[in-house]
Amino acid sequence: MLKEIESLRGNQHINRSSVLHLKKGKLNTIAIKILLREFGKEELSCNLPILGRKVKKDFYTLSYLIAMLHKMSINDNVFLPGPL
Repeated sequence: MLKEIESLRGNQHINRSSVLHLKKGKLNTIAIKILLREFGKEELSCNLPILGRKVKKDFYTLSYLIAMLHKMSINDNVFLPGPL
């Protein structure tokens, strides 16, 4: 999962926010622990790469990322009926 978090450095908005990434290449472990508690390792591993493509504006709080991840979770769990 650290690989997925590091790959988010490529998104200028996520990188500039300093919510997950700190100076000198360090990670914000408190924010990561909060995300792990909220979503779990498996869900984060699946959704973090997608998050890098979805965030398209500047933000400054962890709650923004949490809201985005919740929206992504809801969209993944939408039941689409198949052919009868």
